[in-house]
Amino acid sequence: MAGALRLLVRIASAGALLLVATYYLLASIAFSYYHFLQFPHFWWMPLFIRLHPVILLAAVAALLMTQGDTPAAVKPWMRYTALAAAASAACMAAFGWLDLPVSYELAGALTFVPLALLAMTSAIHLAAHRELFGGPARALRQAAAFVAGAATTGALCASVYFADASLRGATDSLQPREIAVAVLVSAVGHTLAFAVAALGVVLIGAIAARWHQPRWIESLAIGGWAAVLAAVLIRRSVLTALPMSDLFATVLAVALAVAVVMFCAGLPASRWAGTSSGDGRDVTPATLPRGNRWGWRVGSSMLLAALCILVLPRMLLLADWASTLQKLVVFVTWAAFSTLVAALPARRGRAVVLVCALAALIGAVAPAVVVARKTAPGLSSARDPFDASLALDRYSTFDTSLTVLLDVARPLVADGDYYRALRQVADAIEDPSLEPVALHVADDAHPASTRPPNIFFIVVDSLRPDYLSAYNPDATFTPAIGAFARESIVMRRAFTSYGGTALSEPALWAGGLIPRAMYIRPFAPMNTLERLLRLGGYRRYISVDFILKTILEDWDGVVPLDTQLTHPDRPEEAFKFDLCTTLTELTGRLDRDARSGPVFFYSQPQNLHIRMLVPEGQQYPTFERLRVGDAEFFSPAVRVATRLDACFGAFIRHLKAAGLYDDSIIILTSDHGDAYGEGNRWGHAFFLMPVGMRIPLIMHVPERLRTGRTWDPDAVTLSTDITPTLYDLLGYRLENREGPVGRSLLMPRSGRAPVAADDRFLIQSSYAQVFGLIDGRGRWMYTAEATGQREQLYDMAAGGAVPKTLLPADRLQYRKWLLDDLHRLDQFYRPAHD
Repeated sequence: MAGALRLLVRIASAGALLLVATYYLLASIAFSYYHFLQFPHFWWMPLFIRLHPVILLAAVAALLMTQGDTPAAVKPWMRYTALAAAASAACMAAFGWLDLPVSYELAGALTFVPLALLAMTSAIHLAAHRELFGGPARALRQAAAFVAGAATTGALCASVYFADASLRGATDSLQPREIAVAVLVSAVGHTLAFAVAALGVVLIGAIAARWHQPRWIESLAIGGWAAVLAAVLIRRSVLTALPMSDLFATVLAVALAVAVVMFCAGLPASRWAGTSSGDGRDVTPATLPRGNRWGWRVGSSMLLAALCILVLPRMLLLADWASTLQKLVVFVTWAAFSTLVAALPARRGRAVVLVCALAALIGAVAPAVVVARKTAPGLSSARDPFDASLALDRYSTFDTSLTVLLDVARPLVADGDYYRALRQVADAIEDPSLEPVALHVADDAHPASTRPPNIFFIVVDSLRPDYLSAYNPDATFTPAIGAFARESIVMRRAFTSYGGTALSEPALWAGGLIPRAMYIRPFAPMNTLERLLRLGGYRRYISVDFILKTILEDWDGVVPLDTQLTHPDRPEEAFKFDLCTTLTELTGRLDRDARSGPVFFYSQPQNLHIRMLVPEGQQYPTFERLRVGDAEFFSPAVRVATRLDACFGAFIRHLKAAGLYDDSIIILTSDHGDAYGEGNRWGHAFFLMPVGMRIPLIMHVPERLRTGRTWDPDAVTLSTDITPTLYDLLGYRLENREGPVGRSLLMPRSGRAPVAADDRFLIQSSYAQVFGLIDGRGRWMYTAEATGQREQLYDMAAGGAVPKTLLPADRLQYRKWLLDDLHRLDQFYRPAHD
């Protein structure tokens, strides 16, 4: 019992150090600092951030105190480590508690401090129990059984993860051929990966024994092999989601791998140190009776694997950054299955596991193929050739273990030059040291030619157009918005320029594409909407969220709404902007305030954001189906949309009663869409797909401003076109110039169409280096992940529900277009580098 408790203490302490390292890693990246640490996603994070120096010190103390019997020669190193931990904790406490400035570079350097302390304590632990590594090296007596056991582990992983993928809906989404190919590749890939890892250990042991090397040399070489494998996994699968330089990511992967491998190497000594058998001998895994070992290892391994496959991924779904946490859970699952198989008898037990795994695969694939044949959506075109890589990409969204293997293998077959070019241009426009470059939408040096109307601008975060009756007749639960749309302009092919609020909202205010850095200061030269409001003399009623607090600079005449949500001591309230509450406050203020000049109102309510749709007390979303007519909807989103529709309808009635409606521009739109489980995707943050990029755009324009103008409701429209449209409606002459600015959606009746047939539009993810193109007629969408080294094509003319085969000739053309558009954006914001 004492040994097990010691083991748990050491594992918990190592986890605490890794958590502190993760905190500083997130603090070293602008996006994660603002969106994960300034407004924590978990209730415990504010306390952890405050106390992390104490946690670091306590973790090191626990690791040093659980060393067991320590030789005198090692004890000075324990004191040195304790002093290093105390000095590090003191510096961290000074930065945090005294509010001293910490740069991104310093936070990046502090990431390595907990890793170094973990490595130091692990080295001391190994030195204190060096008897485990004494004697000469000896080759494995059952090398073939060892490799076979590893292969069995891989087959078991493939089988169990396929079963979990089926539970997640893979058989409902994929075609029979896709399932068959994906399962085959998963089984072969897992089996080979684990067998190769084991074969490396066998070869090292054989070479060390042949050359008569001491045991510690053999152990060091095996540890190095394990560290190399871990570093590759971490670099190619985990750290690809984080915007960091290749050099920093590689160094971090190596440091983390070395620290973790050293710690794991000492775990056997942690479990059995100080435990004696009945005859006075120290108990080790080798001397413990097999019956005792088998029970606790098998039971704990099965429990841990079940937790990692069935529970943790669903809990992490909304808080996960591009599946990073789920991939880390996969590593733990692999370790659990490896322990399970190693605990079984070498022949019979493992043979039984292998047979069961293969039987499970065969037994699951057959009915899965039948189900898929009946339920899966058809391919976008019957003439498209079968694309095995596309099948793997689609299946891997359900199977995180296969995702990890694909992350490692994909760079070996992908076009490295293309993705390096994407990363280079992305890094260039993410540089926070960029100077602001002024955006000019219109010639605002001359006064407007018309009296400014009121502007009511509502951007419902994550609102999908197919949940509005104006776009989908089956969405009968939004009648008020439908009635509003019948009196308004409805753009039916509207898209956001950025798949995420962090860049979508400031780009909307800028009226064009902006640098990816969060955020260029001062932002005012790019903030064309703020400039328009100042020129028009507007009284501004604004729900000031964190982003607007950062990018707005002219606060004269601003009446902040929802101030109770922005209190610095209540960060957990920062995302709870509610449309109904905001509109109630607005109408009350409009009724009380004296009318002097036009009114501008802006709000971005969060009611439909995916994390606000999770039922209270539940950690992850589940697809609650609701069928209305011939369509199927996500039930929580329907409930919220119904409530918002009623509040919006009441607001429109209030404007009409107050005599404001007929002289007001009223805009209802969104900053992006959301995935509600389509293809096992949830949210919008780290991928680009049509369901996340389509937005509604409904504009009520006063009759006096619509006279003499026309519009094409089927033209492709971007969220960055809204501000230029407002300039146009207010009588400013739009400038016809190069640059990443939008365009007006209205035109004189004698004018030509604003979009040529061969136009294309650049789209981007706000939170990952994922870029794409939408063609000028909305027929297709191409996406490319710079870090994940994957590209996809969606046939939006056929609905765009699933990606289609990307032909080689088309691939080259899309790549050229995307790089050309990104280079033009880079050259605009970095003119000195032209």
